[in-house]
Amino acid sequence: MIPTVTQQLRAMRVRLEETVVPALRDDAGFAREQALLMMATLDWLTDTHEHEYRYQVTENAEYRAVVRELASDDAEARTVLDRPAPSPADVAVPLADVAEQNRLLKDIVARAHAAAVQDPATRGRAHDLVAAVARRQRDRELSWYRMTGFPGARSGIADVLGAS
Repeated sequence: MIPTVTQQLRAMRVRLEETVVPALRDDAGFAREQALLMMATLDWLTDTHEHEYRYQVTENAEYRAVVRELASDDAEARTVLDRPAPSPADVAVPLADVAEQNRLLKDIVARAHAAAVQDPATRGRAHDLVAAVARRQRDRELSWYRMTGFPGARSGIADVLGAS
């Protein structure tokens, strides 16, 4: 059986904890600190890596919806929206491409929001859309980084993504 990435990360952490850290000299404070930091990083990776694609796809879908509402007539927005959207069931879109689309979508949302708030007729809707997507992103990020000591995380990333 080939071990999963999660199993490999856990095995690396166990080796650090059971073999490397105890073998460090008593006066090797910096090396011990670095090993403990690596263990904490492995814990975080174990907790989050299986959810990264879903995280990026969820964010992509949410920002696409806001761009459609706020900037669908913008040429750059149309170009990004015309790109294939990822689906949680379709892993054909590389993760890096999804993340880049998300970055572009966020830039467009920021510009479209700035333009929409100039008009009293669209200001309220623009604020509501951006505030809602920002709250959902905040919840994802808090849960994503909860093991790093981020305050305010109320649940795990799987729970937050399941609620999206």
